[in-house]
Amino acid sequence: MTDKKDADRIPLAEERLVVGKERVETGRVRFAGRVEEVERVIKDSLRRSTVRVERLPADTLLEYPPEMREEEGRLVLPVYEEVLVKRFHLIEEVHVVRQESAHPVEERVTLRRKVVDVDRSRKEE
Repeated sequence: MTDKKDADRIPLAEERLVVGKERVETGRVRFAGRVEEVERVIKDSLRRSTVRVERLPADTLLEYPPEMREEEGRLVLPVYEEVLVKRFHLIEEVHVVRQESAHPVEERVTLRRKVVDVDRSRKEE
């Protein structure tokens, strides 16, 4: 059943909501890249290896050719020749001695890094 009050009403206008978006600039951001340089002192230790070669006369006759060997940190390389009696004449031994040393080093170096500065500004209204 319809109410008499509603039957006497005629709607003339009705509002409807429509939502829209638009971009509005409120400010700006500026990026500026730059390289900073900073001097630093580095400290480290450098290693150096050297070899010393010593020739030691031997003048010895052997039944078999001598082998290369290591003695007390030395590499011993036999130098020999074969003689007619089928024995080996050891002429000399070459001793190779490795020496290692380390010494501290200090050097000034320039380090670079890239940074970005950000500048924000508001739009004036």
